Amino acid sequence: MDKNPIALAKIMAENEALLQSNRELKAHNKELSLFNYVASHDLQEPLRKMHTFVKMIADDKDNHISGDSAIYIERILVSASRMQRLIEDLLHYSHVDTLHENGYELSDINIIVQDALTDFNETIKNTRAKVTVTTLPNIKLIPPLVYQVIHNLIGNALKYRNKDEQPILRISYELANREEIAPIEGKHEHADYYKIIIADNGIGFLQEQSELIFEPFQRLHSKDKYEGTGIGLAICKKIMTRHKGYITAQSNPGRGTKFNLYFPV
Repeated sequence: MDKNPIALAKIMAENEALLQSNRELKAHNKELSLFNYVASHDLQEPLRKMHTFVKMIADDKDNHISGDSAIYIERILVSASRMQRLIEDLLHYSHVDTLHENGYELSDINIIVQDALTDFNETIKNTRAKVTVTTLPNIKLIPPLVYQVIHNLIGNALKYRNKDEQPILRISYELANREEIAPIEGKHEHADYYKIIIADNGIGFLQEQSELIFEPFQRLHSKDKYEGTGIGLAICKKIMTRHKGYITAQSNPGRGTKFNLYFPV
């Protein structure tokens, strides 16, 4: 063993730094657990009661609520529902790294996509959206989590559609190599990736905002015009990171958006 005092001091300092990092990580995990408990119990329960009681007042015909009072009650209900969705999304975001720990399995992406599309049957019918899905590969993944990614992206494509055009949604697949993902920040541990592409002809956004959209609470459009919590795409990115994959976006205002999902081969 090296008896050099300088080398020993360096090793001791590195060990202490590692121990400190572990202590900080434990403290962070404890705080996260406390947040999850508070969010799932102390916040949601009074919120549910408030929504229930206000709705009972609004539905009671004997109260004869009208005019400004009816408007205020409706605003309370909308705000309570929005807060409920926000809490649920925050909980989902915080749980992504621990959900379905043993859930990886070779899965047919075609089935996951069709299940997600089924949830939007009514919207697709009402908007007369044209949906095209090519044959997709089998990939080793966690089905419930990837379903959430696909569901979020399909939902965004239908939500942020051009009102004056027939919505067009294309879901396709191709192979990508390490050179294609080289510009993406992160470790590129694999030589090849399955690339699932979800493209639409919606309202789009500026390309320079294509990384910002994956940060929590970043919204490019007014919440009064488009419902949402601003966490959906952040959840998608976290899920893809857990799969040692990536998600990117390409877009132009008024010319649609293309999301690329990269899964290791």
